[in-house]
Amino acid sequence: VRLAEGFYHYYAHRRFERALEIFEQVVEEQPNSSEALSAVGYIYRRQGKFEQAIEQLERASALDPQNPDLLNAIAETYSALRRFDDAIAAVDRTLGIAPDRAQLYILKSRQQTLATGTTEAARRTLERAPSNAPLLQNWIELDWLDRDVDRALERIDSYQVSNAFDEINLPIQRAFSLRMIGDHEVARELLEGPLDALGESREEPQILSAVAVLKAALGDRAGALADIDRAVAMTESDHYSGPGTLESKAVVLTLLGDVDRAVGILADLLE
Repeated sequence: VRLAEGFYHYYAHRRFERALEIFEQVVEEQPNSSEALSAVGYIYRRQGKFEQAIEQLERASALDPQNPDLLNAIAETYSALRRFDDAIAAVDRTLGIAPDRAQLYILKSRQQTLATGTTEAARRTLERAPSNAPLLQNWIELDWLDRDVDRALERIDSYQVSNAFDEINLPIQRAFSLRMIGDHEVARELLEGPLDALGESREEPQILSAVAVLKAALGDRAGALADIDRAVAMTESDHYSGPGTLESKAVVLTLLGDVDRAVGILADLLE
């Protein structure tokens, strides 16, 4: 019950300090609880204590060595530190336990791209995934990095829409592919539907950031800036996901033509 209370404060309200107090109390009483140990690690990540987070997650993993979620969390934490080789090694440990998880191949391919600045190793990793169905967006991202927009569009055209997420996501991928080759008018038409479908969630910063990017691409400067600033305010105390929101703000500013401000944000993030 107390763990549930801690996660309520953590996820529902982002009250990290209160959640940490509860999780640490559970660890004192149940020092061999991998769930409580990992919960402390998750809070440390949000507080920017990444090394301590890894220690906690490794302790939890030692108590529950067949739990792929813990190893996945370790990999993601190494990635936040830009220790990409360590992240790849952690993903490989996870794949030894859960080789059928497509998400692990996605995570590994992204670490390989970040580590090398090239897409070759990442493409080989995605090719080994047990199913290509959830990997479309990742293949498209690799095509974009290689500036092969035609290949990205071919993937989109040949893909069979199978769920509500696809119905929103595919037009967005097509639109941004078309923007890369200068077809802004068609891209604009494609983005209006997904923007309506996403709505304007005021409680979920990730969705709010996505809405801001779409608004910026559609030229709604005031709406885009209002939404992304709201998302940034919601995550400013979160050292784990907060930088991603700031990165989204840099994207919004770039789409609006404020390139110097966008570069300033990225330079600060790199520090």
